[in-house]
Amino acid sequence: MELPRGTSVHYSEREEFIVNDEFFDSIEPDFKGYIRIFGKNKSVEDAYILIRDNKIVAADIINLGTNQTFKGDEALTLLKNKKYGTATVEFVTFDDFMFDVALELNRDCVFTGKKVSKKKLLKKEVAPPKKLDREALLKKYRIKVPTDETILKLFGEKNEKIIALEEECKPEILKIAKREFSEDPMTVEVDLQNFEAFLRGKSLYCSTKLNVLHLKGEIDEMFRGKIEKIIKETIKKKMKKLKLKYKVSVNVILDLKLHKP
Repeated sequence: MELPRGTSVHYSEREEFIVNDEFFDSIEPDFKGYIRIFGKNKSVEDAYILIRDNKIVAADIINLGTNQTFKGDEALTLLKNKKYGTATVEFVTFDDFMFDVALELNRDCVFTGKKVSKKKLLKKEVAPPKKLDREALLKKYRIKVPTDETILKLFGEKNEKIIALEEECKPEILKIAKREFSEDPMTVEVDLQNFEAFLRGKSLYCSTKLNVLHLKGEIDEMFRGKIEKIIKETIKKKMKKLKLKYKVSVNVILDLKLHKP
């Protein structure tokens, strides 16, 4: 799917994860946006599910090993009761405008109710996804000045290696945060809410948001700086592995919440 940049509200790692009715029933009724499932078995699959008004509207799934992409009813057929050995699950919310843009971009991913045979589907050759005409889209939605900043704000600038970097960094950043905060006796719990990377010119901007349940509701700035430095070093190592050569800017946001015993 081609999707605007929404707001990540939940990120989790799961084992023996099944995309079943129980999972969908657990979604808040007022959720509006998409769910991304990055699942691994013998192969790796990247799935996106668009949801509004407690209803699944559209979906697609790509097998990163075979590069096969399935959309709409085909994607739903493959995802139904799909089981992954390990998976990362992320919830991203949209406002009404962003949701309308997402639908316009992904008409071929919208469900029609057509029945599809799973056996025939797996043998089918799949056409490559359509290319996004961003300028035409921005013009259609009357964004009068399609500057680089506007486009980045709405869509972000990514490629396959940037997406791979995000997936490489998320578990490492969560591990770092839990390790470092374990030294702080005031910390009750820490979780990674979001990690995103996007390009602007020759620079890579990385944003990390951590949820911290804390007894005092405040953190020493030296401690904050230490975590930011370690995360930046980790991102640089992952970039080197993926042969990414950009200047790096890292922003770490600590969303502090006071623990109430």
